[in-house]
Amino acid sequence: MTSDDALKIKLAEYEALRYEITTFLGLQGQFMSYSIALSSGILALGSGIVALGAKDPDTLKVPAVILAFLPAPFLILGILYGDVKMRILRVALYIEKELRPALIDGSPELMSCLRWESFIREPGDMIWFLLPIADLLRYLVFLLPVVALWVLWWWNRSYTKHPCLCMLLVVFEAIVFFGLAFVMWKLESYDRTLHKKTV
Repeated sequence: MTSDDALKIKLAEYEALRYEITTFLGLQGQFMSYSIALSSGILALGSGIVALGAKDPDTLKVPAVILAFLPAPFLILGILYGDVKMRILRVALYIEKELRPALIDGSPELMSCLRWESFIREPGDMIWFLLPIADLLRYLVFLLPVVALWVLWWWNRSYTKHPCLCMLLVVFEAIVFFGLAFVMWKLESYDRTLHKKTV
């Protein structure tokens, strides 16, 4: 295999990995859209229940088991979002640490090439300051509805025939919630320190 053939293979790999990152970003957008749509649906349903409750207070008695179950889809979407974020970071690190050095191969002329993964992590501009805030807001798309539903569950917890099942669901969801929050925090910490490895 000639060096030109090897270069073509490496460039094809680079292109495929960049496409993979783009696909993952699209998946993240879908997960956030699903979470927002689900939140909107629950909010609309809740508004309708409250409006009916003004006429008949018994309609406000939403079964607690339903409220205990509703956070699960948000947690599942949050887990999927975090999984995709991990995959993006893994691909980005591979591009920067393995593939880029192999492509530029110590050539001074090529040192400025293929620096996107380094560039997006270079501190010093306003975007670098705003990105962690934007990431936090994205995570809140999954976590805030869970907290709101737990508050509603607590408020309606007396309207259930299955208190043990409700408590079991909420405890399980709480474990997943705090695990997900921890993983999200670690991912953001890793992403912030990744620039030290790439720049």
